[in-house]
Amino acid sequence: MALSILQYPASCSLAQSPIIFSVSESSAANTSASFQYNADLYYWTGTPSQSGSFNYTLVKYPNSSNVGIFDFSRIINSTLTDLRQENPSNVVYFKGDFYFQYRSGSAYATGSRVSSGTYKALDGYSLFQEPIGQQITSKSLYWPLMTDGPATQSIFDNNKGTLGVYTGTGCNLNVSHLQYSSSLTSSYVEVSSSISSSQQIQQAPSFPSQSEFPITYNGWYTICPVSSSVSSSIATVYTDVSASFDSDVVFGGDIDFDYDGVTLQTNVTNFDTFFTAQVPQLWVYAQDGVSTYFASGSGAVPVTYAPVFSVVSPNIKFQAGYKIDNAYNGQVLNLFFSPTEDYRYPGIFSSGSFVTVNTDVYDEVGNCLYFEEICEQKYPNIRIKWKNRYGQFDYHNFYLVNKQSFTTTNRSYQPQLGTWEGNTLGYNNYDSSKLNYIVDSQQSLTVNTGYVDEAYNEIFKQLLVSEEIYWVYDEDNNDLRPITINTPSITFKTGVNDKLIQYSFDFTWGQGYKLIV
Repeated sequence: MALSILQYPASCSLAQSPIIFSVSESSAANTSASFQYNADLYYWTGTPSQSGSFNYTLVKYPNSSNVGIFDFSRIINSTLTDLRQENPSNVVYFKGDFYFQYRSGSAYATGSRVSSGTYKALDGYSLFQEPIGQQITSKSLYWPLMTDGPATQSIFDNNKGTLGVYTGTGCNLNVSHLQYSSSLTSSYVEVSSSISSSQQIQQAPSFPSQSEFPITYNGWYTICPVSSSVSSSIATVYTDVSASFDSDVVFGGDIDFDYDGVTLQTNVTNFDTFFTAQVPQLWVYAQDGVSTYFASGSGAVPVTYAPVFSVVSPNIKFQAGYKIDNAYNGQVLNLFFSPTEDYRYPGIFSSGSFVTVNTDVYDEVGNCLYFEEICEQKYPNIRIKWKNRYGQFDYHNFYLVNKQSFTTTNRSYQPQLGTWEGNTLGYNNYDSSKLNYIVDSQQSLTVNTGYVDEAYNEIFKQLLVSEEIYWVYDEDNNDLRPITINTPSITFKTGVNDKLIQYSFDFTWGQGYKLIV
């Protein structure tokens, strides 16, 4: 009977945790005292087809169940030596070829090889009680966003930073875009998949001052991983809708108007379902994409679109602050609907017709992150970023009191005084009977969080065990100070027992005051 593989690792493994293959051979050969299971381990970067020759051979005697269990994690993890700061996509491919050997007479008999196929490992670790071999897509509510949250985070408007998004093949949830939304606008940022190990983790702007941050916001915004499929069966629609309004009425809240469901032209199966799925990312335009239908408040510049608040047959409600422009004398004609704010459809369409276009339909993949802006505080903010368990950066603003300290260590010796090589013995008044020959320094930093939700407990645990931490000293110039954490333990608090949760952390600078190489 041929050798068989009983246990495989996940398609994407976190390299600091077990990467297990178990193999079994049930033929009479495994009764030999010299019987061994062998595994040739291959690992490489680049693309899945570049395996080359094997790097290591691992050998196991059968356990009491006549099975050989191989753990590749220590070897694979030893290859992921790059700092996250220099390599944001620290991914390696690997595979194993398994066979058995035993001594038969004066020679070794070797069984047929069984290949595992190709897998990949990321720089990171699993947690108890996550099962061995669990798929990485099940480890985080926010995957393919490479963080454990928390869902709600506080920010300052000058914060910069990126969010690691896994876009590699085989271990994804088919994310294609990140959706950024606020009370003012929404937008999508494309994240394309890749098989190249250097491009499987892409960086997306996650904070307001980061370059290419795609939206404006007022106090808050969300980032959601979404997938899109292009389908001509879902089309943008417009219709001949006639209703009379007082031109001074400001729409929003409980004020709505009726649309005529009979003359509504659409090729969607259920118009209400289509609208409900899109709200609030649905926009209404004038039929020519140029004429102004709406004004967003008294004295405001007229616009060609108005965001929809809700659609419940046969009523359409706009978001607060929008009203019909006076130029239309209270008549609404030929409204034109689109699921994106910035897309304009040119041309004038006759009444009662519709246009079918390919439209991206977005489905949420993982949970969203909510970012809420807070005001600048009394104390200077200390912004810390650290490598989390997925090998990407999490960030936090420590804006309560912080302290910096400076300490030195030295070794001294007593030199010989006097002019012993001269004609007479004497000494100078600047001679010293004690000199330092080694002087080093250590700079320390103590920070305090604001009053945080207990949901921060998980990422603070990852801060305590992180091997790569930086003080973001000057965000504008990307000036980083490497630091290591000194806090050996903290008592985590809960919202039930501690109404105001606040933590303190101690760090040591990774660079001394004196430049010593």
